[in-house]
Amino acid sequence: MANKQILHYEVGSLIGVGGMSKVYKGTDVKLGRPVAIKVLKPNLTGTPDLVERFKKEARFQAGLAHPGIVSVHDYHADGNLLCIIMEFVEGMSVSKLIKSSGGPLPLEFCLEVMAQVLAAVDYAHQQGVIHRDMKPSNIIVQDLGGQTLARVVDFGIAKLADAGPGMTAADDILGTVHYMSPEQIESSMSVTKLTDVYSLGVTLYKMVTGKVPFDSQSDARTMAMIDEGKPAPPREINPHIGEDLEKVILRAMARDPEKRYQSCAEFAATLKAVQTKMASESEQVPQVEEPAQEQSSDQEKPGKMKWLAPLLAALAAMAAAVYFLFFFK
Repeated sequence: MANKQILHYEVGSLIGVGGMSKVYKGTDVKLGRPVAIKVLKPNLTGTPDLVERFKKEARFQAGLAHPGIVSVHDYHADGNLLCIIMEFVEGMSVSKLIKSSGGPLPLEFCLEVMAQVLAAVDYAHQQGVIHRDMKPSNIIVQDLGGQTLARVVDFGIAKLADAGPGMTAADDILGTVHYMSPEQIESSMSVTKLTDVYSLGVTLYKMVTGKVPFDSQSDARTMAMIDEGKPAPPREINPHIGEDLEKVILRAMARDPEKRYQSCAEFAATLKAVQTKMASESEQVPQVEEPAQEQSSDQEKPGKMKWLAPLLAALAAMAAAVYFLFFFK
């Protein structure tokens, strides 16, 4: 596929592979800009449902104009070649950052990224689009001159909020198990914008603890645990999480959709209030000068965790390294 040209897009190196598609770095030869070219795997082009889903992804994402959502430039279909031409993003996925850190991410970073993601998903909801697969790997973080920009990617299994029964088979479970809501496990037809609220709650849980709330060796058992709706409190895993933030996360993950935040905007507003309170409390903590020999020990300094240095190093290297990680269905 590399070194081939599709329309006026030159196909370059392979940068991502998923179950449904492959992603190549390319070049728009007309405009001289880099692009990402997502190609449906040839062996799937004979499956009408998957082809239709691929087309819907292009239409859904092309209709979303928001700085927090990766934009679609073009769509091309020629025989068994189906591809989506997208904005090319230099950055690192949140899942990659968590893996690199070996544990939870800094709270301030988590809150900043989640605020941007909630704004982007809330915008999508206002346009009638439900993502249905929000997770750390579908959030790309860019470092733009010291400013953090979070981008939402992969609307491969998105749906319209008012779509009819023909949109997806009732018994077709779509999504990534660890981030699926109880109602999504029960039926893909049951998803609403509150499904995304739940998945974003799980995503924030993962960011601040380094772990998912429900995990087992089998997907069936993991789904049963999700249905039981009894996650370990985040503060049991990361004691640096305040009680207020823990309450926000657990409310977003409420088993009953009616007990969750009823919109991403409400979720974001509550998270902002917690962030403001945390900042205020931090300013009131008296600064105690430590002996010089103790300042070099990460283990002895309250609030400083061993993963902070490698995380900051990873963020600093993002301008030179190109990551575009998708986990497609």
